Amino acid sequence: MKEKYKALVYREWKVSKKFYVPRVTLLGLFFILLGYVAILIAKEPTNDSEAATLGVLFLSYLFVACIAAMVGDDNGVHKADVDTGWLRFSWALPLTAFETVMGKYIFKVIVIAIGTIFMFVSVGAFTALTDFTL
Repeated sequence: MKEKYKALVYREWKVSKKFYVPRVTLLGLFFILLGYVAILIAKEPTNDSEAATLGVLFLSYLFVACIAAMVGDDNGVHKADVDTGWLRFSWALPLTAFETVMGKYIFKVIVIAIGTIFMFVSVGAFTALTDFTL
């Protein structure tokens, strides 16, 4: 039973990889640039550095919320299934609709969990670099 769900999650990853890879790359680039700005603020304190630090953290939280919304976005898997003929083929498989949907939801939960861990680690690193409390 576990192998069936593993295969469905793997299939979901293979089909939606083109959707997630550019978004993760963009997110990583954003956090690298944001980290650079946070390090510059920490190294050169000005009389308004606390406001700048607060601005950097606010932007990071805002961007994470935008990324979370994009994760829930339609990733085009259903259209790819129809185009490749998987949808028609899947009707002949011994899979129930529940198992197919469960594979999709397990994959979404994994993606959201990885994104949440990445967010907590990056925001924690920013707060450690800038001595700004959460």
